[in-house]
Amino acid sequence: MFRHSQKTAGSHGNFLALFKKKDVLLRYVRCILIGVPLWFVVGILITLSPEYARVLGIQGHVDAGAAVACCYAGLVVGDIMSGLLSQWLKSRLRVVYLYCFLAILAIAVYFLAAGVSTTLFYVICFSLGFSVGYWVIFIPSLRNNSAPIYGQPLPPPFPIS
Repeated sequence: MFRHSQKTAGSHGNFLALFKKKDVLLRYVRCILIGVPLWFVVGILITLSPEYARVLGIQGHVDAGAAVACCYAGLVVGDIMSGLLSQWLKSRLRVVYLYCFLAILAIAVYFLAAGVSTTLFYVICFSLGFSVGYWVIFIPSLRNNSAPIYGQPLPPPFPIS
């Protein structure tokens, strides 16, 4: 794969190539922005769930490991559902918009969950994970969008024989 990459024409590893054309820059920014809800939910809300639980007055002790497990269980279910839904609707974009709307709702519920039980808090963590389950349909889009930037599509992540 590396030797094949060396033989192909084009600029390799030129970060500034992202800023040469407006459409390439906008595509790059959109690819980053589509991942922000996922980063915020998993990286901030779930990781810091014990601290948020104390501030929100959640009844009982909230364990970060259990919150992560609930979130990732929701993420798995959300991944499966978003894949099936995108096949049914024949549109990834509609599903991404729907899931971003669900993420906004789930984040609002998370912050408005003052004084709820630990069990209900974990259900909210599950719903947060479900709401960012759209990542499974946007990751292939990122691979497909590399062609206009580098002049060729990315090779498969593993050798196909």
